[in-house]
Order: sequence, then C-alpha cells, then structure tokens
Amino acid sequence: MKGTGRKKKKSSKDKDVFLCGPFFRNAVILSVMLLLVGYVVLPFAGHEEPDKLTKRQSAADPNKIVTHHEFNKLPLAHFPVVSEAMNHADLVALYFAASWCPMSTPVTQQLNDIFSGEQQQENLLPSNIESWKEHDRFPLGIVYVSSDKDEEEMKSYLKPGWIPLPFHTNERTLLKKHFRTCAKVELPILDIQRKFELPTIIILDSTTQGVLSTDGVSDLTEYGKETLEHWQDLLSLARAAEKKFT
Repeated sequence: MKGTGRKKKKSSKDKDVFLCGPFFRNAVILSVMLLLVGYVVLPFAGHEEPDKLTKRQSAADPNKIVTHHEFNKLPLAHFPVVSEAMNHADLVALYFAASWCPMSTPVTQQLNDIFSGEQQQENLLPSNIESWKEHDRFPLGIVYVSSDKDEEEMKSYLKPGWIPLPFHTNERTLLKKHFRTCAKVELPILDIQRKFELPTIIILDSTTQGVLSTDGVSDLTEYGKETLEHWQDLLSLARAAEKKFT
C-alpha cells in the first residue's frame, strides 16, 4: 500500500536537540568571535613606521608608553586634532553639523543643554588645546566637524567645550571622507558615497580608536543627562570583551 506522501513533522524534542547541539553552539560562538574581531582587531589596521618611542599614553594604562610604531597603526593617528583629543579624553564625540542646517539646531541645543555648567567643567575636555597639558584626563571630548560656509559661521556656532577642527586645514575634509559623513551639498566636492548625513554624532574609543556608536544623536534624546553614562557603559563593554578575547 502506497504512503500518503505526508512528511513527518519535527517534534519540539527534535528542535531542542538542534538548538542544544554542538553545531548550533559552535555557530553562535563563531559569530560572537567574528563580531569581537571586527571591533578589537580591525581598528588597529594602518601604516607601519619605525618603532621609536612617543609620549602618547594609553588610556587603559596611563603608565604604558605606546611606541610610534603602535600609534601609527591606529586608524585616526593622522588626524592631528582628533588624535590629540583622544590622548586627553577617554571618549571622543565627533559632531558633524552646520549652522545653516535646520536639523542640526535641536541637536546642538540638546548637546549644549546636557553638557553645560558642572557637566562641562567636570567631564568635557576644554576647547583651549593649549590648556590640555595642565589638566588630568577627561571623560569626554566633543570635536566639531563643521560644514559651515565660512570660518566666521563656524566660530559663531561653537558652544562652550566644543573643540573645532581648524577651518582652513584639510583635516575636516579628510575626516568627512573617512567616516563618509557630510552635507548633501558637499557630495560633489568630496566625491564619496555618503553613509551618514547631518547631523551625526560618532562616539570613539580613545584607546583603540574604534567606533562605539554612530547613533549619538538618538542617544541624546533617549538618555538625556545620562548620555555620558551610556557611552561609558559602551566603553566598559568593549574593555570587557578585549580582556576576555585578547
């Protein structure tokens, strides 16, 4: 007698065996390891130069001197203002915005409201670069990557505690290309496939120079006065992952 042709359904027991089986466990472990490699290893790809000492210190270990060879392998080592800010702050927030951009206005107001007064004095790297050597390491540095029309517009838009990239240097342009973040009107000049538009806040880990978040704008709304604590939590998670897998 011929069969009915119906396929036998997998029982819940069969599903449990699959989910608890070695293949599934190994697949999950491999996925986690690949994600961690993307964060921990990839940020260190870069140029190699002679292995001589530099005065740059590690944020994770202030007593450790990082060699020139190690420093120049970091992805943002060749952006002078940004890399120097990272040398004096645990986290760096890159704020891509412009005074003429209506979407930037509320974000700028939020950023200024959250990091003002005592928050600015206690947590923000001072905007005066010359004074950095006189202070201990700060929790956060805010670097303004301007898309303003001219230097005067940029200066008038700056808020206390923001570190501006010099208007007439190519660091602003190269940083926009590096993160593929800019205003629409800049696309023909930059000649990039834009990934993020204005306004954008990118949070960087100063030790590895890896990206912790590209969604800093949403963080301001979601976490308010606790935004810095949220970014510090992301940094702590990254540190824990490094210790476990390196």
